[in-house]
This record gives sequence, structure tokens and C-alpha cells, in this order.
Amino acid sequence: MMRVALTAEESEKRMARRRWKWLVIGLIALALLIWGYDRVMTIYWVGSTDLEVEFAITDNAAGSPIADARVEIQQSKGGFYEDRDEKEFVLISDSAGLARRGCPESMCFGTRSGLGFTNTFAVHLPYWQFRIVADGYQPGQWTPLNVQQYIREAQRAGPGKAKLRVPMSLHKWQAIPDGRP
Repeated sequence: MMRVALTAEESEKRMARRRWKWLVIGLIALALLIWGYDRVMTIYWVGSTDLEVEFAITDNAAGSPIADARVEIQQSKGGFYEDRDEKEFVLISDSAGLARRGCPESMCFGTRSGLGFTNTFAVHLPYWQFRIVADGYQPGQWTPLNVQQYIREAQRAGPGKAKLRVPMSLHKWQAIPDGRP
């Protein structure tokens, strides 16, 4: 086998390629180590938070808030917050079309990874069925609150606090020819 002598320039190019190769391998290894540490050090936690449920009630056509709308709520027995009794109650919207109710000590849970790349939060919503009723508008349908659509919308609102905003729009009654709504 015959060896060919390399020139100094070829030797430097070969060394530079080796350095780049090892640099890329090192960076990939470092990224995998960081990712691995982040995954291994994941904490799954459970706690409680004070949840505020806010209904934002608007006119479907104009988009304007509806004041004095009634949010009729039927609460089932059980749940994961302080008030677990079966009952019915009504919330009234203010001039901004907002109706609110606090749910203290609602169970929440989530995950937090070692370096914070993953940080999730979810809160158990109350076992409510609700509908919106307002003068001059068609009443809304009875809707469960504790469904995936609303669970995803609940957000942290500070230490020990969470908020769920439930946007609802109502349709005005259409007058029929004899003048009745």
C-alpha cells in the first residue's frame, strides 16, 4: 500500500473538517443532554386556585355588550371546588355585558419540566349547566360548562388565581307579521 504525502494546505483542510464534525457532534450531544434533563426532571403537581368564571354577553349582530342579561345556572352536586351543593342561581350582566362568579379552592393541576420548556396548567371547572336570557333576545340553549372547549380556555391570572372567560352572543327576536316577537 502506497501512502501519498499530504501538503500542508490539504492537511489543514482535513483538520478543519474534523473540527467542524466534532463541533456538530458536540452540539447535538449537548442539545440531547439538555432535552433529556428537561424531560427527566418533570414535576407533576396538583393544587388549588381561586377560579373566576366570567360570562361576556354580546349582541350577535352588532357585537355590543348586553346589560342586564341573566345567566341562569344549574349546579350539580359534587365537583372539585369549595361549593359542592346542588343548587340553582342567576348572575346578572353589568353595563359591559359581563357577569362573574368566583369559585374558591378549585382543584388545579399541571406539569413543569426541569428547565421550564414544559409548563402546563389546567383547572377543574364547576359542574354547571348554563343558559343566557335577556329581554328582546332569544334565550340561549342549556350548555355544560365542564367541557373541553371551556377547560382549554381557563388561564392563570396570578398566584393562586385563575380565570375563565365564556363569550356568548344572543340573537334578537325577529318580529313576525302580526307584530309579536
